[in-house]
Amino acid sequence: MGTLVVIEKDRETREQLAALGRELDFAVSTFASGKEGADHINQDAPEIALVSASLGDMSGYDVSLRFAYDYSTAIIIMVDSEVDFAGDYAMSRGVAELIVKPVNLEEMRCRIARARELHTMLRVRERLVNELERLSQIDGLTGLLNARLFFRQIEGETRASTENSSALSL
Repeated sequence: MGTLVVIEKDRETREQLAALGRELDFAVSTFASGKEGADHINQDAPEIALVSASLGDMSGYDVSLRFAYDYSTAIIIMVDSEVDFAGDYAMSRGVAELIVKPVNLEEMRCRIARARELHTMLRVRERLVNELERLSQIDGLTGLLNARLFFRQIEGETRASTENSSALSL
């Protein structure tokens, strides 16, 4: 079961989206305030966040741009009109999806499915990059640090011994 956050000031829309999220087997949290929603995303890193572009206390773009490059949460922005240039800006900065209000629930279902796929692919990518970094630091034949990492470690040890006025031993 994934987690979904809905940040929407309109109560009826918020409840409809929460019901859709539960139908799609998400644990759902809802917020009318952008600040509360952003704080929740920051603490719990949900799988997907549905964020209205127009919130009372802060812009939905501000909320989404704080987390778009983090890739731990797929952001779907809900804009008020098709001619929303800030939405284009948000998309260019890593927001997963953009949807125009009033929200068509079937379209939102498809957007959530695509955002879920994106989120899964990004998690796999992150895991593979971390594994590749780990493997690139160790020589596969000897099991020792490779030369680049060895010399970086020596440089750090030398700097530390100079700062602490202590002897460097190998």
